Amino acid sequence: MATSFTSFCEELHGQVNELHLWLASCSNFDIPFRLTKVTLSEPLRSPPVVVREISQSRYFTDNYCPAYRESSAPPPCDGPPVRYVRHTARRDGHSGDEPDDCQACGAELASLLCTDLRVGGTAGPSTGSTAVSPEPLRYRDVLVVSCNTLTDDVTDVTGKVVRPASGFVRGLRQGGVPVLVVRSDDVRAIAEMAVMEGDDDVVVADRSVVAGLERPVVVLVRGSVMDCDLFNDERFDIMSRCTSQLVWVKTGRP
Repeated sequence: MATSFTSFCEELHGQVNELHLWLASCSNFDIPFRLTKVTLSEPLRSPPVVVREISQSRYFTDNYCPAYRESSAPPPCDGPPVRYVRHTARRDGHSGDEPDDCQACGAELASLLCTDLRVGGTAGPSTGSTAVSPEPLRYRDVLVVSCNTLTDDVTDVTGKVVRPASGFVRGLRQGGVPVLVVRSDDVRAIAEMAVMEGDDDVVVADRSVVAGLERPVVVLVRGSVMDCDLFNDERFDIMSRCTSQLVWVKTGRP
């Protein structure tokens, strides 16, 4: 049995004739023998305003990943500016040190989504012009990812709530936003989330299950200053899922 990934590739080459092997990695790891390395570093998913945030990740500043390069086709715009929900204890009903269990933070995000971004709204009335109004965002276009685990209501066999959902989740629902909390062990829900099936809900998920996903609106729920190690980087893991509007729920004053 191969003792490393490199030796595994070597053994595979030796046992399979005319093997065409493609590998992908986000790191600068040494590549196995026989493979040709091609670096793809042009940002394709996120608009420039989000790319600038992602580029501050330690994956890039510590040279673990190749830096983004200028796009060969200039983007049509910079993208919508990053929006913020500020959690400050004892302000306007906010509570606790972190936003994860703050109901006011969830309600404030719900207002931002439904009022400012028109998520879940209806298309405007036809004016008779040839211009086509863009379809409003659906709830399922929004992905909320917290650095701490956000939980849903826990009920007993009779349906009685024995442990309420995290305050942030309760605040979202209080603001009229349908929410689906996806647990990291719920394989079916993760699969439906990946292909955007199921009900039209805002998905609240753990960072461990969002790799490879992308959504027009991504909400990062992060309280204190990003003091994380290289392999626990919110900018790289979460912000990079965003294709348009990034929202950051964080502690501190504006």
